[in-house]
This record gives sequence, structure tokens and C-alpha cells, in this order.
Amino acid sequence: MAYLPKGNKRIFGLAIWAAVITVPLGLLLYTYAPRYYVNQLGYRGQQLGDIQNINAVAARNAENVAPELWPAMEGEGPLASEVYENVPALGHLTQANFDRLMTLITEWVAPDEGCAYCHVGEGTAVDYVSEDVYTKIVSRRMVQMVQHVNATWGDHVSPAGVTCYTCHRGQPVPTELFYTDPRPVTHANKNAGNRRGQNLPRRDNAYAALPYETFTLFLSEMDDGVGDIRVTSNTALPTVKQVEPDINAAERTFGLMMFISEALGTNCTYCHNSRALEQWNQSLPARITAWYGIRMNQDINEHFLIPLQPEYPADKLGILGDAPKAHCATCHYGATKPLLGADVISAYPSLQGPGADVDLRTAAYHLDAIAEEAAAEEAPVAEEAAAEEAPAAEEVAAEEAPAVEEAAVEEAAAEEAPVAEEAAAEEAPVAEEAAAEEAPAAEEAAAEEAPAAEEAAAEEAPAAEEAPAAEEAAAEEAPAAEEVAEATEEVVEEAAEVVEPEETPAAQ
Repeated sequence: MAYLPKGNKRIFGLAIWAAVITVPLGLLLYTYAPRYYVNQLGYRGQQLGDIQNINAVAARNAENVAPELWPAMEGEGPLASEVYENVPALGHLTQANFDRLMTLITEWVAPDEGCAYCHVGEGTAVDYVSEDVYTKIVSRRMVQMVQHVNATWGDHVSPAGVTCYTCHRGQPVPTELFYTDPRPVTHANKNAGNRRGQNLPRRDNAYAALPYETFTLFLSEMDDGVGDIRVTSNTALPTVKQVEPDINAAERTFGLMMFISEALGTNCTYCHNSRALEQWNQSLPARITAWYGIRMNQDINEHFLIPLQPEYPADKLGILGDAPKAHCATCHYGATKPLLGADVISAYPSLQGPGADVDLRTAAYHLDAIAEEAAAEEAPVAEEAAAEEAPAAEEVAAEEAPAVEEAAVEEAAAEEAPVAEEAAAEEAPVAEEAAAEEAPAAEEAAAEEAPAAEEAAAEEAPAAEEAPAAEEAAAEEAPAAEEVAEATEEVVEEAAEVVEPEETPAAQ
């Protein structure tokens, strides 16, 4: 029997112990250690790819199964607005398709609670018109929000689209929402310095030491070029007293980017080239989609979710009384594409946009406000119609005016003629009686004047002898008198030409 040297025995024993330890450990690591796969997305050698944990992917995919599509109801029928009251958001659908969509929304949002979750009453005693329950107001506004997202933000959601199920997943309140997180060290900051939100792990900074409260800062309202989500400044050198973004803003941006990676279940290199994170020309197309997604998130928070704060009861608000708001995980649920990119909108045209040309950001969602808005829209139309009809009415009146005036003149003349005839008939006997009474008096006066006339004739007789001399004088004066008469006639004719008598209305 051969014996191993003493040194070799020691080496052989260590090898045995190493095998005893490493084999079980290897089996444990193989069984329980996370396994990854890498999907290359960019040019080789740049490490542009999607790194996924195989175990996490299986669990994530199980949570992102799209519901079955319900085909639309074919055929025509009465509109929902003609059958039901208070259905402004979907009243343009036929009654059959309206009922179908209401059933779907119940399944997507509140399958256990049923119709009573948004409507007053239960069973057959449901009051579908009443707005006494806040969930009816909120759900109507959410329908408008879905229509707005599909119609306006196609650069982010197309072609799959979004429905109520994209966020709710069968829950009345989506599980992925955020509220403004109050700083827990406000009083300490006054005396001990401001830690700027650092070293306070939260969901919105991916549980890192980076500053928290990135959602409220970056996702509450649409930016307009000031306060953009940036790391580097817009200028090479400081141009203002306070440089924006500052170091703290840059750190918050990194915290938000880390959260987005977690919300989408991927890593930074899904969008960015790690050697130049800020360079767009070296980034992947997914970064553009994400850019639109951030702006869409700001849009729905600013114009749809935050304004609903007065509608919620106190127990649905945050610690500071703010309304629930959305972030990336509200739709994505750990997947790079919500519901793994399944088409969820093609079967529901009514959710692809509003039923009329309206800006849903500012559209009313209360019944009384909707009525006021409709009245305000109809008022200019009525004024325009009245303005268009006014000239036509004036033309008709102008055409009818002469005929009316002629008729009035003829009518007045016809009314005056019998009156004039009656007056003449009444005055004729009076005139005859007056003439009969004046005749004897005239005869008596003539009889009394006769002697006086004879005496005057006797006195004028001597003057007759002087007549030839008077005739000669008159003959001499005649030419001068004729000239004066002619001059007088000319003056009268000129005056008649200057002043002509106007016709009376009766003559017209």
C-alpha cells in the first residue's frame, strides 16, 4: 500500500473540505441567487441594453395581464343623451354602447362594489342622475382624463392607449399614487441646519440618500422652461445670481431618475448612454418617449387630479390635505410598457377622444357647470344668428315702407272724402238761407243809394267837358305805365322761379 507524502496529504484534505463547502454553496446560489438576462438595445460595446431579473420578470408579468376586449355593439339606436339624464362625457354613444362601457368601467374599477360605488342607492333603487356622491364626479373627470391622454399624448401612449384598467387594475383607488410628503425635521432645521431632504430614504428617491420629495417638485405642474428636470445648467457660465439648477436640484433629478428606473422595471441604459447621460444624440429612442411621459404626468396632475381636491372627503386626502396624484408607477407597475404593451384602446373609440371639439383640460365636470358652459356656448351663436337676420329684416322693412306709406295716404284720403262731402252737404242749406235773408236788405240798400247816385252824376257833368284834355294826358303817360308794368311782371316771374309751391301730402 502506497502512502502519500505528509505535504500531499494536507493538500488532499483541503481539497476535500473545499468541495464539501463549495458544492452545497454553489447549489444554494444556483437555486436562490437572482438570474438576469440582458437585451442589447444599442450598438455593440456601448452597454445600451435592458437588464432584467428573471424572477422579478415572472412576477411582474403576472401583474400586467390586459383584460379581454369587449367588441362594440353593432347597429344604430337612440343616443345615451336621449335616453338618460346627466351623461355629458359619453352621451354621444348609442344607448347599447353606453351600457356596455358602463359595465366595463364597473369591472375595471369597482367589480366588488358595483354600480353603487359611483351612484346613489342600491339594486333597482339606484339614482343614476344624482351627483350627491363624490365618486360620480371623480369618475366623470377620470373618463375625460383618459380621453385627453389618448387624444393628446399619443407620442407616449400610442398605439396601445390607456383605459381605466391601466391604473386601477380592479381597485377603486389605484395602488400607485403619491401625496406631498411633509418634511419630518422642519423644526430641527431651524436650529440645526437644513439637511435639504437628504439621507431620508423614501419611495420617490428610490430609498437612496439623495433628497426626497421629487414627485411634488417635478411632477405637480407642467414646466415652461424654468425649473426643468435638469442636471446641468443652460449656460456655460453663471449668468444670474442664483444658478439653476443648483446642486440640490441635480441630486433630486438623480433621485427621480432612479425612481423611474424602478417604476419601469429597468435600468438607466434603457434610455441613456452611460458615458454621456445628458447627450440626446447618444441616447436611445426610449428617452424621447420618456420625455413625453414626464410631461404627460405633469399635465394630468395639474389639470385633472389636483383640481379634484375639493371633491374628496377628508379620509381620501394626504396628510397636508392634498389630492392623490399620479407618477410613473401608477400606470407602469414595474413594466417598461403598461400591461406589457397590449392594445387596450382599439375596441373603445369613445375613450380615444372627446365626443366634441373641446379642451378637456378646462372642461366642466359638474352638472350645473356643464349647463352654464353650454349656455355660454349657445349665446354667441344666437347673437350671430340675430346679427345675420338683422340686415335682411331691415331690407324687407325698407322695401315695404313705400307701400305702407302709399296705403296710409290712400286710406287717409278715403277717410277724409266722406267727411268733406258731409260738411259740404251740411253747409249748402245754410248758405241758401243766408243768401235769402241778405237779398231784401240788398234791395233796400240799392233803393237808398239811387238818389245819391243821381246827385253825383249831376255834379260830374261839368267834368265831362274836361275829358279830352284828360285823355291826351293819359295817352302821353301810357308808354311809361306799360314799361313799369313789364318790369313788375319780370320781377314777379323771377320770384316765382325761386320760390315754387310744395305739393301737399294729399296731392302726393
